[in-house]
Amino acid sequence: MFLIFYIFGILVLGLPSVQADSWDNQSPETEATHEIKSDEAMAEVETGGSVEGMVKRVDLASGVLVVRDTDEDAKVYNLTVKKTTTYAGISSLSDINPGDSITVDCYGLEGHLIAETITLQDRAYQKEKPEKLEKVLVD
Repeated sequence: MFLIFYIFGILVLGLPSVQADSWDNQSPETEATHEIKSDEAMAEVETGGSVEGMVKRVDLASGVLVVRDTDEDAKVYNLTVKKTTTYAGISSLSDINPGDSITVDCYGLEGHLIAETITLQDRAYQKEKPEKLEKVLVD
């Protein structure tokens, strides 16, 4: 019986010191992990790039533009378009159609690509202008 109380006493009295050590060890690691994640997020914000490709889909409601890269790998990018996004050759996201060739300057934020500038390179479909009719004199 004494042995059981002895073991119980060691476990009960030893447990708080083990917990205190684990809490003390966890705190600096948590701060370091937080700092690393913060640095990674800042690096992503600062990382910018350009995507040149063909528009696959335009979602006006959610402000998402899906572009297939024209490089050999033909990677597909989902780009978020913000109110601060600027345009060249077009006036807004609604002017972009599937099949259009565009260049998008963008940056990464938390795993998502944010469009900064969208430049229209070539239209996939252009309305044909009616041909001029010749005036014919009828006798």
